[in-house]
Amino acid sequence: MKSTKLFRAGLTLPLLLMLCVPVLTAQTETAAAIVRLELRQPDPGIATSAAPAPSLFPESAPEKKSGLLAVVYSLLLPGMGELYAGRFDAGIYPLVAEGVLWTGFGGLHYYSSWVRNDAYGYADLHAGASTEGKDERFYAALGNYRSVREHNAVKLVERNLSALYPEDAASGYAWEWATDAERLTFKDQRISADELSNGASFVALALIANRIWSGVQAALFVRRHNAALDQKAGLFPEFRADVLTRNGRTDGVRFTLQGRF
Repeated sequence: MKSTKLFRAGLTLPLLLMLCVPVLTAQTETAAAIVRLELRQPDPGIATSAAPAPSLFPESAPEKKSGLLAVVYSLLLPGMGELYAGRFDAGIYPLVAEGVLWTGFGGLHYYSSWVRNDAYGYADLHAGASTEGKDERFYAALGNYRSVREHNAVKLVERNLSALYPEDAASGYAWEWATDAERLTFKDQRISADELSNGASFVALALIANRIWSGVQAALFVRRHNAALDQKAGLFPEFRADVLTRNGRTDGVRFTLQGRF
C-alpha cells in the first residue's frame, strides 16, 4: 500500500512540473552570470512577444553622488560637502575651524577699528588735528612730523610740492604736537591698528583655504563612496521580478538573478 502511494506521488510530481513549474534558463557572460526564472500561462496557439513591465521590486540601494555638488556645498559652508558624502565625522573639523576663523576675523576687525578710532581721537585732542575724512598719507605725516610746518619744510627740501599741506587752522590740515612722546603714542596706536587689520586679512585668506580643504576632502569622499558602490554591485547578485505582458494582458512573471558567481 505504501509503495502504491509512493508510485502515485512519483507519477504526479512530473506532471505538475510540466504544467506549473517555470522554465529555468541560465545565461553566462564573461565575468557575470544571469539566471532567469519565468512563469507563464500556457497558450501554444498564439505567438508571444513578451514586453517586461516595470520592476515589482525597485532598487533601494544607495545611489552615486556628485563630486561637483559636494564641492559646492563645501564652498558655501565647510563640512557640508563631507555631510553630503556621508562622512561628517571628518567634516566636523572644517566646520569648527570655520566658526573659529569667523570669530577671529570679527574680533580682529572690530578691535582694529576701535584702536584706529582711538588714535584719531587722541590726535584731535593733543595735536589739534582734524582727522575726519583724511587719507593714509595725512595720517602717516601726522605721526612722523611734530607739526604741519615741519612737514612742509622737509617736503620743500625734497622738492615734493604736491605733498604740501595748508598751514592755516581753517584748512583742517594744520596740526602741532606738544611733545614727541604724544606724537609717538599716536604713531604706535596707528601702527597697532594696521597690524590688527593685516591680521584680519590673513584670517580671511584662512577662510578661503578652509573652504578649499573641505571641498577637496568632500570630493575624495564622494569618489570613495561611488567606488564602493561599483565594487558592491559587482560582488552581490541583483534580484528583479518583472511582469510579462502579451496583447494587453498579463502573461507571466520573470525572476532575474544577475551578478558574479
